[in-house]
Amino acid sequence: MSQQTLVLDRIEGEIAVVDVGGRTVDLPRAALPEGAREGDSFVLSPAASDKLSDARARLARLRSSDDGATEFDL
Repeated sequence: MSQQTLVLDRIEGEIAVVDVGGRTVDLPRAALPEGAREGDSFVLSPAASDKLSDARARLARLRSSDDGATEFDL
């Protein structure tokens, strides 16, 4: 995955509308850095995607080793 540039088009309440290569995408406003404003651009790098993939793999390993006897309070 190559780097992607996102441009903040506007904020609508808790939704940030960003332009990614000519397409608009809605993201949670909380996903943006604090103080982000319309027109700001951000670079999404493969490292962020790699961390997400690693977290998903770890979660899958944990789920596969769960025998169902463990209880969690959320």
